[in-house]
Amino acid sequence: MKFAVDTMNRRKSGEIIASFFIHGRGIRLQRTPLGIFRALLNSLLLSFPKYLAELTEVFQDKQKRYGSYEQKNGWQWNEKELEKFLSRLLIEGTKDQSVVIFVDALDECGEEDAKRLLVSLKSLIENAQHEESLVRICFSSRHFPILGHETMARVYVEEKNDQDIRLVIEGRLKELQPVEKRREIEKEIMLKAHGGFQWAMLITNMILDEDATGARTEDLLNMISTTPPDLDDLYDFILRGATKDKHRQMEKLFQWVFYTKRPLSAQELREALATDQEMTYTTVSELRARGNWSDCVSQFEMRVRHISRGLVEFQNRDVYEQYEPGGEEWSREAQFIHQSAADFVAQKFLTNIEEGSLFRSPAGAGHFEISRSFLRYLTLEEILNGNDLSREKLSATFPLMPYGVTFLLDHIRGVEEGAICQADLVTLIQWNQPERLRMLARIWRIMDPRGTHAPRGWPFPGASVLHLAIAFGSASLLDTLLQRDSSHLDAKDLEENTPLQLALRGGCQDLALMILERSRAWQIEIDSVASEDWLSGTVVPRRYLGHVNTTNLDGETPLSLAVSIKADRVIRGLIDAGADIKHEKSLMFYAISQEDKALVYQLINEGSDLDGAVFFTTQCLNRTNGNRHILHELLEALLEGGGNTSRHSGVEIYDFNEFDEDEEDEEAIFVATRGGMAAVVSLLLSYGSSADTSGPRNGFPILLAVKNHHSDVTMMLFRDSPGTIFHEDYDGVSAIEEVIVSNQVNLALLFAKEPGGVLTLQELLFRAVQKRGLGFVDTLLRRDEDMILLANQMGEDETETPFLTAVCQGDVEMVSLLLLTGRIDISIRTRHGSTPLFLAVRHGYLDIAKLLLQAGKAAIGQENLEERALAAKSLIVEYRAMDEFLFGSLLLGNDSRNLQKRFWWSIETGQLRMMKFLLDESSVDVNHMGCYYTVLGQTPLSWAIQEGKRDVVEALLNTSRVDLNLGDVFGSTPCRYALDRGEDRFIQLLLDSTRFDIYREDDETAHRLFWWAARKGNDDVVDMLDVSGKFGINTKDHCGRTPLICAAMSGAYGVMRVLLKTGKVDIHVVDNKGDTALSMAVKRGHRTMADLLSAYMNQSRGLAVRVAEY
Repeated sequence: MKFAVDTMNRRKSGEIIASFFIHGRGIRLQRTPLGIFRALLNSLLLSFPKYLAELTEVFQDKQKRYGSYEQKNGWQWNEKELEKFLSRLLIEGTKDQSVVIFVDALDECGEEDAKRLLVSLKSLIENAQHEESLVRICFSSRHFPILGHETMARVYVEEKNDQDIRLVIEGRLKELQPVEKRREIEKEIMLKAHGGFQWAMLITNMILDEDATGARTEDLLNMISTTPPDLDDLYDFILRGATKDKHRQMEKLFQWVFYTKRPLSAQELREALATDQEMTYTTVSELRARGNWSDCVSQFEMRVRHISRGLVEFQNRDVYEQYEPGGEEWSREAQFIHQSAADFVAQKFLTNIEEGSLFRSPAGAGHFEISRSFLRYLTLEEILNGNDLSREKLSATFPLMPYGVTFLLDHIRGVEEGAICQADLVTLIQWNQPERLRMLARIWRIMDPRGTHAPRGWPFPGASVLHLAIAFGSASLLDTLLQRDSSHLDAKDLEENTPLQLALRGGCQDLALMILERSRAWQIEIDSVASEDWLSGTVVPRRYLGHVNTTNLDGETPLSLAVSIKADRVIRGLIDAGADIKHEKSLMFYAISQEDKALVYQLINEGSDLDGAVFFTTQCLNRTNGNRHILHELLEALLEGGGNTSRHSGVEIYDFNEFDEDEEDEEAIFVATRGGMAAVVSLLLSYGSSADTSGPRNGFPILLAVKNHHSDVTMMLFRDSPGTIFHEDYDGVSAIEEVIVSNQVNLALLFAKEPGGVLTLQELLFRAVQKRGLGFVDTLLRRDEDMILLANQMGEDETETPFLTAVCQGDVEMVSLLLLTGRIDISIRTRHGSTPLFLAVRHGYLDIAKLLLQAGKAAIGQENLEERALAAKSLIVEYRAMDEFLFGSLLLGNDSRNLQKRFWWSIETGQLRMMKFLLDESSVDVNHMGCYYTVLGQTPLSWAIQEGKRDVVEALLNTSRVDLNLGDVFGSTPCRYALDRGEDRFIQLLLDSTRFDIYREDDETAHRLFWWAARKGNDDVVDMLDVSGKFGINTKDHCGRTPLICAAMSGAYGVMRVLLKTGKVDIHVVDNKGDTALSMAVKRGHRTMADLLSAYMNQSRGLAVRVAEY
């Protein structure tokens, strides 16, 4: 596996490589899932800054909430917490970055941990494959224990390594001569190896050893053929035949290699093998003068290989501590040559217990050897007198000290587990020699200044021998020492811990219970037999329960300590013994977790602090799968008793904070909501909890309820605070949006139907469209076909209609869904006057533009757009080209100035289709005084008339928004521009429009229009202008002609009739050439007009005049 990791790293492929090599005999973090998760995260986080920052925030929060993790009994990372975090990092964080993880020797975790870890890794890979994450995991394991069904890709090493075995054998036997001999031996080894690399290595070593002594080829081949093929049989073959002394040496070596808590360096093992549990030496110099000592490390390594018969070897350490600068490096550590060798030694060799031995357990015997040897070592003169040395100097001078101080108490506990009597410990520690005990305490304090490996003050000079027994963790020793008349239960150590407190601080429930029960029994006994003497006053009663309420330097009582480790029997025993319960904060949480109604009520009645109790009870309710009746009753009692609903942040209840899913919650209502506990939510609300409470990431209970699909809880929270459905968390998500995204239509309709009207159906549809909730909208429309009418309506707060919102967002599927109903009004406009088609073209939404044109109701005529799909595309292309010309890029904003600029550009450049599109589909101001392409401040209509652009004029006149009488900055109207230009067609177009108001024209324009009408025979205009009375009907032009003469000239019979009808006209007026209206009519051959004039003249004079024929 190491080769695979090194090879991957050398490739430099850009993949992140992380690895962990499980060490079955290493410290806890080297062989547990927690250690694996910590190590992998440590390797990966620098490559994932986002997740590093997130975990750092969690760490800082825990530091703030629970105190420093470095303090004694400080908080620790939770395995599940890190597992979930690592899984999320590898699944979510590897979308673009590949990660490869190697885990070696999975089986060395132990069967249960290995199985759990395998399940976790398999689940991670399955999720990663589903999410298309770039993560791969490779792990190795022996065939036993069986960890699970073999459903993953796998390689059996023994089936693939024949070639590797051949290469190694050839390399190791290359000095063997002659060549024929070597090849024959190699062949025999390969035939018998059967893929067993370890077997091949061992037999090769045996061949080399025998060859060095001059063994014949036949003897070597015979050795190969007679050597057992099974490894256990081979190990037995190798170790067989040792003398009793050699066997004892072998046994001791194997005990120190197998049962130590970590591999020993060569220096440590050399010192250990020289030490003995029964030695009589009193000095280090005497110790090192005996035969087992080696002068140098290399010699010692040779000796160890000799004693172990090759089953123990030394390997280089990757990391080691150097105690003296420039001193000897402790870089070599002892280990078995293979895990199979370690298994054989533990399961076969060390189990051969001699008859009559006190040890029934091989492990107990091993721990006994190590612990007693070190205790002897610890009391050697040079060590006890080394109090002026530093830790580093002590370690370098006495190499066994670092290991012994770290793990002595672990080995003593191992002896206890082997059911071996440990009454010898008091003597070995020299308890009865106070001065030597103080010397030992000083040395220990140098080696363990923080009290990491033993209680501070160990071995407790000045305290009681009970403290010593408890620190050793030995129930057998404590049982021996607990005597009524000699046990000082009130004695205290340097931190003012009584034996009972020390036992509880160390988590030794059995020892604490032994002390408590023994002291209670003594008190009961003395109370029952001495009552008569107390009455007479002759005997002073002795209190054996005085230690029940003592407090140490950290303010901890036996009860608070018992609660912290959840020592049920001890807790109940302390309460029965009279422990003060009122001020024990953690006791309330313990009582709740145990559903101890009597204790909870007792604590409430005695005025205990209820801070955080409601929150914790809610957590317990959320976790409970069975009957919740008791916890619900306790919750109500706590609320009735005045308990708040927030989380308790104090460190004293850290041991009860095991609810990972609620870790970020600060209010009970969030916990109850997450669990869907409607009854609890109702109860909390009735006692003052608010549904408007902001929680983690600024979320609200109702959002949590919606996410977890707890409809009953959701409605309960909604009725309490309806407005919270619109409140957003830090990610901008609200409850109503979550309802839409998760397609909870029934719940949404319940919101809309509730009295109060915080959510109307129109707003619901609008929000659904806005969130692109296609499935939600589809379901909603299927429920009620009339719901579609709301898509055409603006909201009460003047939000755009749902349909226009879909168009603005470019949501093709939503637009299509709404249009398919056939009930969408696609002529509706935004607040700024834009139609759906204009929005689609402006944003370049081709598919939506096609849909609108296919709907057949678009305001722009299809005949102007050719085939619909092509028309939509060409419109968008033309619009984009216009914007790029005018602005350099496509502008999506609704700036009215830019809209006017587009409009004027289309007019100026003759882009008639774009001009009509803007006129019909946008809110462009068609009466806007131009400032882009003219300096006259003209309206588009005036400018078009002036420029003679008939198509533009006609298009403008076709829209009802054009003001036909609006003048420019100089007061000139479109009519005046038409008169100035002399364009009869423009004047006539204006006059033909029902929106042209002749009376809004100024006198000058009206006068000119009167003369134009007179000349052109427009009797309606003449009639209207005459009625206005603004003009003298007999006025003359520059040729001396009156309107009547002009009418006669042009043959405008209708005009003449209008003029004559007024009765004011002078028919005798002559022009500059002496012509009257009659003579002009005669000259022009307008007989009918001449007759009309003659009749008028005769009628006015009472004469009948007949005009001569001409």
